[in-house]
Amino acid sequence: MGLPTLSASVGSTNENQSASFDDFNGNQLNAGWLVENLGGSYAVKSSQLTLSTTGPAITVYRSFVPQSDNFTLSARVQSSTLAAFALRLQASAPPIFGSTVGAQLEFDTGHVESKNFLAAWEPSGGGWTWSTFYTPSAVNTWYILEMRVQRIPFMIVYSVYEDMMHQNGLDDQGNPQRSPGDLLGTYTTSAMGFTYDNITYVALEAWSAPLSYSIDWVKISTGRNELLFDNFSHGRPRTQDPTAPSSWAGAGLWTLNNIDGSTVWFPSNNIARFSNFQFSWPPAVSLTSKGSWIVQSRLVLLERLRAWNFTNTNGGFAWQTALDWVSGSAVMGYGRDDAHSPNTGIMVGGECTETSLASVLTANNFLGQWLTANVTLYAPTQTMYFSIFDSNGALIGQTSSPGYCGTTFGTLPVHVLYFTTFGQADVDWISLTT
Repeated sequence: MGLPTLSASVGSTNENQSASFDDFNGNQLNAGWLVENLGGSYAVKSSQLTLSTTGPAITVYRSFVPQSDNFTLSARVQSSTLAAFALRLQASAPPIFGSTVGAQLEFDTGHVESKNFLAAWEPSGGGWTWSTFYTPSAVNTWYILEMRVQRIPFMIVYSVYEDMMHQNGLDDQGNPQRSPGDLLGTYTTSAMGFTYDNITYVALEAWSAPLSYSIDWVKISTGRNELLFDNFSHGRPRTQDPTAPSSWAGAGLWTLNNIDGSTVWFPSNNIARFSNFQFSWPPAVSLTSKGSWIVQSRLVLLERLRAWNFTNTNGGFAWQTALDWVSGSAVMGYGRDDAHSPNTGIMVGGECTETSLASVLTANNFLGQWLTANVTLYAPTQTMYFSIFDSNGALIGQTSSPGYCGTTFGTLPVHVLYFTTFGQADVDWISLTT
């Protein structure tokens, strides 16, 4: 049916691509790194960079100008005191130390500023502000620091993870692979006094004295044409628990509605289970992307989902997802809607599409099976495309619609929605690409 080619493979999580990675092999800094030494020293040895300060600061930095609409900066760091170290994005020319034009994820445990792990950034109007988001309980241990940055809307998600060793793999040097473990804390900023396009450097900075820090690696990864990606990693709680808050690494990408340990929990580290038998739409139990995007050529929404059950009444859905532009939307869901015929199955709607004979993609039973849902908005013809695939990538059903209500997306900003109404489903990942 002339469905535009998808920009991400069905069944793929569309993982980020590494733009820069340095594990500090050898005995000197690799080309590209610069040093701003106002009192201290550095050493590269045993595949680690060590920064030691005698005051006021030492900074190792390199040029970085984002070439995509999002990127992630991360580093693995250890200290015996956790007192005055920062992973930094600089948005002005050097010097780095003393500048407030930028943002950083820093830590200290009371020796300097008594703020533990914190996000710090230049707010609108200039200056410097910060917010503490995690108090560590251990020193002399490794932590993974991460800053996830997106252009539209400009937003930074700061996260700290417990270090964890892979048990099933070795790196290129034969050493055990390491990756982030449990999410310890996260914080999101969106009102800043600089822009995405102002970012020009990444930096590792240590100040105060006498302190010493070890950096195992630094990585910058980019999503290429990816606008939004959430694989629900590092999720908590692991079982349904009404007293526990729900958290995961990508939670800062969303506005959360009625989400806590009773409605969203994580049977595994990166599978989110949404369960809602009490809240009607709107807002039900839902995610709304904080970001919004205009359809320049097309927007492609892909989600890997597994429906478990839904109430067999009008409006009962294990899952629904949508691209929404306020005055209209393109929606797909697994459940029951009496506006359709048949009224149960995987169906699409929005823009009066439910009146179409092809609005039910399948009435077959796919409960308990992983499926990949696709909703695409195609700008040249102002057309909405819908398709659903099984776990092997085989097409189950598809349709398209020009919209029959007269409020198609045009140049309106589009949000991503996911929600559950009187049903239960698992989500593996959500991806939005151009």
